[in-house]
Amino acid sequence: MFFYNKLLSIYYKKKLSAIKLIVSDVDGVLTDGRIYIDDNGVETKSFSVLDGISIKIAQKAGIIFAVLSASDSMSIKHRFSRLAVSDVVFNTEKKVDGIKMLLEKYNLDASSVAYIGDDYIDISPMKFCSISFAPHNASKEAKKVSSIVLDSNGGHAAVREAITMILKSKGVYNNVIKYYTEFK
Repeated sequence: MFFYNKLLSIYYKKKLSAIKLIVSDVDGVLTDGRIYIDDNGVETKSFSVLDGISIKIAQKAGIIFAVLSASDSMSIKHRFSRLAVSDVVFNTEKKVDGIKMLLEKYNLDASSVAYIGDDYIDISPMKFCSISFAPHNASKEAKKVSSIVLDSNGGHAAVREAITMILKSKGVYNNVIKYYTEFK
């Protein structure tokens, strides 16, 4: 899907190779969008291990990974603490403000940021950032404004797919995954 048009792929490859910061929504992107609440009111979510390892790979390649969520949940805190993601911004309905805060913190501009989102609340940041991704099962509105619609659904390695595109465009994919694939 991504490289179906050579001219389009050259345009996106240049944008993807400039990415230094990936910002992602949580529900519907890093999860399948379902929230489980037990009889005690404890909320849980299901995250893809494939996305997690890809986040670690992106970090090894020097790419900053950040999360913006309109909610606040212990499951999100635990998941991203385990992945050593230090930039987790909660209770942010105006996600562009969260991105601007990250840009200032890392002295970056929007041309070096990719955003991954799936719903109405993600449309502004998708338009603001240099390049944006939407999972295959994202809302029609989010897909319409995204730069790239992924083949994977949210919670099912959509983030891995986006990270792989970025690392391949930067020419570092093979070197970074050697850490995990090389037998010594």
